[in-house]
Amino acid sequence: MSIRRANHLVLKCSADKQQMYGILYPTNHPTSTKGVVIIHGWMGSIPKHVRKYADLYTARDWAVVYGSSSLTTAAFRNTSKLDDAAIESVFKASEVLRKIEKAEGKKLPVILHYLSNGGAFVAESLAILTKEAKQRDEAEYSRSTLDPEVKQELLFISDRLYEKGYEVVDSAPAYLHESALFDAIDHAMPNPYEKIFTKLLLLVWNVLRDITRTIQRKDTIEVEFWRNMIESDLCLRQIYIYSVKDNITDSTKIDELIEERKKFKPDRNIISAKFEDSDHVMHLRRYPKEYKEIVDQVVNSCSMKP
Repeated sequence: MSIRRANHLVLKCSADKQQMYGILYPTNHPTSTKGVVIIHGWMGSIPKHVRKYADLYTARDWAVVYGSSSLTTAAFRNTSKLDDAAIESVFKASEVLRKIEKAEGKKLPVILHYLSNGGAFVAESLAILTKEAKQRDEAEYSRSTLDPEVKQELLFISDRLYEKGYEVVDSAPAYLHESALFDAIDHAMPNPYEKIFTKLLLLVWNVLRDITRTIQRKDTIEVEFWRNMIESDLCLRQIYIYSVKDNITDSTKIDELIEERKKFKPDRNIISAKFEDSDHVMHLRRYPKEYKEIVDQVVNSCSMKP
């Protein structure tokens, strides 16, 4: 996988950092809890927006860690803060799981559900961090910037996500065309003046970033992100939920991505739910029955895994 993270020490989340993720429990927790879902929301989403997705899982007896990174973190793809979001969600999911598993005496599955690129960027960070945590080569291990406790929790969650769990990808990933990014800002920011200012700032930032990466002989961010999405190895089972009508996430690029991922690792079980006329991150609203059936399929398949 293409590593794009700066060489900073990755530490566990601490009390002085702003907490981005909350936890919801099913009614009869912990006796009825079947596993833990981690949900990463889209750029500009607020807790009440993401909670609609969390409620789908708590109604099916799953505990949920849910939240999203800030709008600026997603818009500028701030890798350090995206790492923080991934790590916070992992620590909270691990805390819930350890308590249940201690009482039940068995491993429980983890489902990862993320929406749009706001969620996909955090999932990208999680995949890169997990790959580093799994590194066994002595030379690579010695260069690791992971805090030992972070590594431990990443491996704990990965062990429950990779084979026993599921990866649910909604309206993502969107290929990083500049037009798609600006459409996402229009979608996330209602204030017209804030939109204009943010777009101008992003335009300047992108030009400077691209010049720097050219001098460093690095791939463009667009190429790097897409390759990371193709090569991500978080889970053996995935479902992509997307729409032909989506003006931010190009459905033809998702079609291509699915085929590339199948070629990259043939033992993956990848399925899709492709709608015709639902807008970006609006599939649940437009097709509530079908979306709930997808969630049922995911949680039921996790429950059947040995």
